[in-house]
Amino acid sequence: MEMSNAQLMKKCGFSANIITRLKRDGYVSLESIESICRVLD
Repeated sequence: MEMSNAQLMKKCGFSANIITRLKRDGYVSLESIESICRVLD
């Protein structure tokens, strides 16, 4: 299942800042990672 960044942000309930940090290999909390995993199953 392919999902856009905007769809991921909406389903996970977080800001574009998290996506930017992921793209730049920055710090992302474990809670955010878990949320992404749940949404992507």
